[in-house]
Amino acid sequence: MVYLISYDIDHDNKENDAKIIELLEQMGAVKCLLSAWLLVSDDTAKDIGNHVLTVLSDKDRLFVVQVTVNAQYNLMEQELTDRILQA
Repeated sequence: MVYLISYDIDHDNKENDAKIIELLEQMGAVKCLLSAWLLVSDDTAKDIGNHVLTVLSDKDRLFVVQVTVNAQYNLMEQELTDRILQA
């Protein structure tokens, strides 16, 4: 399954930005927009979200959703995101 992981980091807590990027890279996610990543995983959206929340504060925001329609427009890492969305 393909998941979209999107987040907002609280302006007063920018060190969490580096933490979430490192975690998402370790998970094998690919950046598709500034604060949005694509991940292929057999886990549920809730499990992925709970894992990512371990590096975020209460003021940060997180949205994880399974991608079921492969619509895309001018994404970052276009070649990689194309392959993921075709999975």
